[in-house]
Amino acid sequence: MSAPGSVVLDYTLHDLYNADDQDYDICMVNAYAPPPSIPLAAHIPAIKQFPVQAPLCPAYDQDELTRTILHLVAQRFAFCAGPMRILVLESESQKSQCSSHGRSQADISKVFSQLQEKQRPLPLFVPISDLSKFRLDAKTKLAVTGPLDWFSHIPQVIDPRIHYNLLSKRGLAKSGLPTPRTIVIDTVLSPSPTEPFTDKDLQPEIARMTKPILETPIPFIVKVPRITGVGQGTFIVHTEADRSSVYEVFLEEVKLMLLALNPANECLATCNVIIQEMVPGETASLNFFVTQTGRAIFNCCNHQDVDDAYIWSGGLVSYNEQAVLESQYRETMDAVAHFLHKHGYYGPAGVDIMTDETGVQFVVDLNVRITATYHLGPLRGHFTRRGFSEAAAMSTFRLTCTQAEFESHFAEELCSGSLVLTAWVHLQEASLVTMTVAARDRTGLQEIVQKVSEFADNFASTDHSYTS
Repeated sequence: MSAPGSVVLDYTLHDLYNADDQDYDICMVNAYAPPPSIPLAAHIPAIKQFPVQAPLCPAYDQDELTRTILHLVAQRFAFCAGPMRILVLESESQKSQCSSHGRSQADISKVFSQLQEKQRPLPLFVPISDLSKFRLDAKTKLAVTGPLDWFSHIPQVIDPRIHYNLLSKRGLAKSGLPTPRTIVIDTVLSPSPTEPFTDKDLQPEIARMTKPILETPIPFIVKVPRITGVGQGTFIVHTEADRSSVYEVFLEEVKLMLLALNPANECLATCNVIIQEMVPGETASLNFFVTQTGRAIFNCCNHQDVDDAYIWSGGLVSYNEQAVLESQYRETMDAVAHFLHKHGYYGPAGVDIMTDETGVQFVVDLNVRITATYHLGPLRGHFTRRGFSEAAAMSTFRLTCTQAEFESHFAEELCSGSLVLTAWVHLQEASLVTMTVAARDRTGLQEIVQKVSEFADNFASTDHSYTS
């Protein structure tokens, strides 16, 4: 791991929150909602008010899933937070196991130690079972990755019901922002407080909501309204075979969405299918910050890598191109910031912008939260001062090596500052790791990415089986 204090960020989220007159102190909590298909420990309340979807979610060991959505996300997203309080959630099993609790604290402390002392986040570990009693002082509000039932009683930067809509694909389709042509198929069913839906209710509605998948001309895109941190939320239909497989996925997914409907979330329009026109063109991902007065502060513009299943697998940034890219996308970024500010949001955000062959820009995705590539902006000076103009935030690796073995293998990169660990979470027999790498040019970046990938292949663990 990089030497203590060796990473100096150009700015932090703490700086950005205070860029305009800040009315409140901010306490951040970075955590994903658990996928509805995999229950967590019995003491962790299920998510009912703000449901998420996770179609094709892989099987996970329960402890690994908990540490992924609570600890990995907490480290990675808080890396550029700066000196503000960070709420780190723990499960009851971790609370009762002193060694596990201590390991979690040591992991996050070591990762944050790479930052100069005055830029280190201030973690506050809170068991989920104690959240109902947790309170912030009157001058502090919570900034969340996404609305979670667990925090409904705590004052937040934005009303969680509004935040839920801003994060949903339905919300983007109805936003008035320039998007590709989109059809939203909402459910017409209304949940009863006492009587659950019967199969007689469900089957006709599932058929009605999924029928457009069978009828829309190819190619097109199908989305669920809100995706958790695991699973797949976007499906591209290129062929009739794609259509058939996506249709089968959504037969089950629409049923799950309908069963998750209840009187507490009905007003949030949580059950819908989104079908979007596929627009050919170049896509850029912008990270920016919306201040409390509505200004858009540019962070960075990067290229997102997605795999064949349209799941995020990394983000690449060229620092020498940032000034041109900011100018190119400034008008659309300002429009998105104005939209978010109008709905009461301020804080970090990401937007994917596609430019078609005529030069028209479309908003194809909107992440009203911190993103997995947000830290690439604040790390610019750290890398460029060392002569590195290209950088990549890499997806999560599951490694069976020790931390010492990793640091020995990448001693040169850690010493030169071309590799920065943004999360290291110990499991029982492996570790979850995220990192950012940089090089002088794209060829050099490909080489270091390949070196990391080959090392990960040698120490990979693929046992994600779920055990209750």
